Amino acid sequence: MTRWAEHEAALTALMTRLGCQDRARMRLALTHKSYAHEQGTPGQHNERLEFLGDAVLDLVIAEALMAAQPLASEGDLTRLRAGMVNERSFGEAARALDLGPLLLLGKGERLDKGHDKDSLLSDAFEAVIAALFLEHGLDAVRGVIAPLFGERIEAAMIFEPDEDYKSRLQAAVQRAYSAPPLYVIVAEDGPEHGKQFTVELWFDEALKATGQGRTKKIAERAAAKAALEAWPEAEVSASPSADD
Repeated sequence: MTRWAEHEAALTALMTRLGCQDRARMRLALTHKSYAHEQGTPGQHNERLEFLGDAVLDLVIAEALMAAQPLASEGDLTRLRAGMVNERSFGEAARALDLGPLLLLGKGERLDKGHDKDSLLSDAFEAVIAALFLEHGLDAVRGVIAPLFGERIEAAMIFEPDEDYKSRLQAAVQRAYSAPPLYVIVAEDGPEHGKQFTVELWFDEALKATGQGRTKKIAERAAAKAALEAWPEAEVSASPSADD
């Protein structure tokens, strides 16, 4: 089998894996400008698709992080996203899809081992995502992103936001009632890989708030946040009196 035939067979395998049919667009997504210039087609490379793919990935990863971390602030989410939406991260994703051998590079880039450069792999990954989006939309992109970034998104679920709602509530309830709050799991809905927990928060012999989340910890924090928002700030921040 010739090198070009091997390339085309690998391209077919990638397209089958992604569920894509537009071969010309997918090949374009894997074409570096150095190759296009050598072929005398200077405009036929992946930079425009890269531009679109960057925006699509930004949206899909931001959406996944918001779902995973409902209590995180804008600043928290921005920092989490920055850890995923970057050249190194996308380079790793490109390797997971085995894009390196598929890159069409000019002679200079090939000699410089461009097939394994994070910069070129990242650009190609963004372009491939754009090609997938143009053919099948956001749901298809979400399906590809989930296994590639799933572990990092899951890790974001245990990220501690700047404001520790449970600790603040614990201190306030203990001060006011000399007993800790009680968190009770009242429901677990959904499949194993996508459960939704519902938690009730009790103190002073009354139900004070409920919270939901993809982990018990997130649901408890959501309930604590709701209880704090309903509690007068002056009481939450009050220092213990001399008689306490």
